[in-house]
Amino acid sequence: MPKSPHTSFKKGTHVFVKLKDGSKFEDQFEDKKTKFVVLRKSGKIPIKDIKAMTFKNLKPFGLGQP
Repeated sequence: MPKSPHTSFKKGTHVFVKLKDGSKFEDQFEDKKTKFVVLRKSGKIPIKDIKAMTFKNLKPFGLGQP
């Protein structure tokens, strides 16, 4: 069984998200449902598509770097 990333945060927390397709972005956490994470700008994202998710104050996954 594959491991799922940490996807529970306090509402309004700024998070960095890295998807399995390689895209990376920053957003605000709103809610977590059984199969989805709800973000303020990006909306509903399936948990199965998320590779990693971390707090904004931790080192990002190369965001803003060439």
